[in-house]
Amino acid sequence: IALLAWLVAAAQNLLCSAADEPGYFQVGCDLLCGRFAGPWTYPVGHGALFYLPLIALTGAREFNDISLLSSLISGFLFAPLTLAAVFFILRKLGMGRRAAFAAVMLWALLPFFYHHCPDWEHQIFSAVWGTPHTGMGFFHYMTLIGCGYTGMSDPLSTLLVMLAILAALAPATPRRRVWLAAALFGIASLVRLNNVFMAPLLAFLILRRERQPGAPWGGFRPAAGVLAGGALIYLALVSIQLGVNAGQFGSPWTFPYVLHATDCAPGERPVDGFTLHTLLKGVNLRYLLESNFAVIAAGLASLLLLRDRFLRTVLALWGLPMILFFGGYSHTFCDSVRFIAVAYPALLAALAALLAENPGEARAPYLPAVLTAALLLLATPIRSGGLPLANWGIEQLMPGTRVAMLFPMLPLAVVIGWLAVRRRAPLRWLAAMALMMLAFQLAEGVSLYCLTALLTLRAAADAAGEIFRRNAETGAPPAADPAREAQSPAADKR
Repeated sequence: IALLAWLVAAAQNLLCSAADEPGYFQVGCDLLCGRFAGPWTYPVGHGALFYLPLIALTGAREFNDISLLSSLISGFLFAPLTLAAVFFILRKLGMGRRAAFAAVMLWALLPFFYHHCPDWEHQIFSAVWGTPHTGMGFFHYMTLIGCGYTGMSDPLSTLLVMLAILAALAPATPRRRVWLAAALFGIASLVRLNNVFMAPLLAFLILRRERQPGAPWGGFRPAAGVLAGGALIYLALVSIQLGVNAGQFGSPWTFPYVLHATDCAPGERPVDGFTLHTLLKGVNLRYLLESNFAVIAAGLASLLLLRDRFLRTVLALWGLPMILFFGGYSHTFCDSVRFIAVAYPALLAALAALLAENPGEARAPYLPAVLTAALLLLATPIRSGGLPLANWGIEQLMPGTRVAMLFPMLPLAVVIGWLAVRRRAPLRWLAAMALMMLAFQLAEGVSLYCLTALLTLRAAADAAGEIFRRNAETGAPPAADPAREAQSPAADKR
């Protein structure tokens, strides 16, 4: 909050230029006036939940009247609440306080110091570490977007998704827990339709907790009514958008995005969603993954080697499906941050969890974190105020051809090798470091996307095993669930 306040003040209250916001404002204004004919260019959720109350309270007649207020609410209210929700989620998943706090702080600080550098003319996509930029430019714009200081739907959408996950893990009765999670998830889907890709995660968390080994119907019969109620709540909320679609476009399956980019070729419009055509072209895929390669490469390597199967399954289902979708979405080129905002905490949590896993195996427990920070810094150039402090030429070279990057990383490779020989750090962490170094050197979008797909498939298989095959032979009780364990009388007694 302090950094964002300083940035806003230093830039003399510079705001992001309006993009989607006027469309959301129109939805809220029409709803307040009782006009439903439309057609609206965006889903109903954000306009109804966010802009309608603001218009009613302020009497705004156009978006510019509340552009500052909408950004202040999103950046200084929604964003901090989202960070707090992520911290509690990671704690309920079994992560320690330090690891959970580290993951949240990394996500909070990342927009200020990690700047994307797309070169669309030569199709070179990368990033640099640097100090916050306060001038009118792309770096400053992306920092505001990453901090949620915008009137678009992403800050509220991300907060609602995190609250839905937190509700699914809450120490409450099954009925309250499942129905609250379903309601929050339904509202989140009204705000941003692509939140539907969080459904596998919520389904896994709910089914894993409600399954009772040895009971009929695969262990779900006792909770069948609760699960059915949750599904009905979600469908009832989502049907609001389907009703709007039917009234304004003649079909419940025709969404407002049909009004966007009408001059684009078939298969390259937002309404087409994910297409194989866009995926195979590879430009949007590379832009998304190569602009975020430091975070994605570190997160994928951590997910690959994380020993805790439950945690890595949750984090993979949390972050990877959204990356897979936007790798083949026609308009991913519009932004490399906000489309996958919900994936950032999952990737950073995987890195923090790997570093915190079995610290007793290391003779110097803080050494993994120090060397990981060195690796992340060396893998990306450092700039300050536009002046290179350690510029390896990333703006001129494709990520996969940064041969010069080998030289600053060689001393780190020697240190990692020495640690492996002397066994001063966990071998699993050393393997992760080696994989990260390889991923940074070969940080080409297609390779990272393929690894994302493979890890998603592994997570799906692990989730199915946790739900349907866990303890099936013995009928033994399920493994300890941190959220369920906190409800036990023994935990209360302790």
